[in-house]
Amino acid sequence: MRRRRERLEGRLRGWGSAGGRAAKRGASVHGPGFDANDLDELDQAPEQEVEDAEARILYQATAGRSIAELKAEIETLKGLEALALEVRRAGWDTKWLELAGLW
Repeated sequence: MRRRRERLEGRLRGWGSAGGRAAKRGASVHGPGFDANDLDELDQAPEQEVEDAEARILYQATAGRSIAELKAEIETLKGLEALALEVRRAGWDTKWLELAGLW
């Protein structure tokens, strides 16, 4: 969660300077997408290039499409991080309690 939040915050900073007024109005701020030709070319691409393309596609599909959506996602992740830290500090994480009981 932390790494994703940090990546999204970096993306937001980048859009803040490059996104301009259109992004502030809620327009899409995603970079160039993939068309059918791009996807067809991946069939002959090296494995690393395919993995990079898959990561970019997944990232674009799961991140907010506007600055407002991105900010909302970042705030949600901050809340989840805080909750996870609270659970960890409290020591009542069921998964870890069950694992500890195996020893």
